[in-house]
Amino acid sequence: MRIKEDFEVIKEQIGIETIADHLLEKDGRLYKFPGERTGSIHIYEGSRSFYDFGRCVGGDVIKLWSHIRGCDNWTALQEIRETFGLSAPNRAYSRDLIRKQEEARRQQIEAKKQEKKRWRIEVDRLKAESSFYQAILEGEHCKPLSWTWCTCQNRLTATKGMLDLLCGIY
Repeated sequence: MRIKEDFEVIKEQIGIETIADHLLEKDGRLYKFPGERTGSIHIYEGSRSFYDFGRCVGGDVIKLWSHIRGCDNWTALQEIRETFGLSAPNRAYSRDLIRKQEEARRQQIEAKKQEKKRWRIEVDRLKAESSFYQAILEGEHCKPLSWTWCTCQNRLTATKGMLDLLCGIY
């Protein structure tokens, strides 16, 4: 079975300069394509890539092998493995790892849903509390500037402040 992970594993296991040294001749800072008189292939170690200025082709380790050898990427992958004795990824381990990553992702999504639910409950609670204090202040239940009126006003201000914080209004 062919999967993308095969390519990623090979790219991690072998450097592009190793492939270039194996297949090409060095010509100063550039590499020469077999049969060329001057170098036209530049290796970029930082990005682990190459570019052939003579043929306008670039890519990674596997693309370099397939470009030089004139084969497809899957053949290049297999030849690199055989030439350098690299192993194929453990499929059973890969499947388990993928399952664990998917489960962790589901748990993250569920945790975010629970967090949103708690946030909504708290916002609704603060809105109800705010409405309660507002009704007391607007009604005829207490005289303005009385102890009850001041307490309700202070609680209303605090409740609205907490709502602003929860909703990101500072």
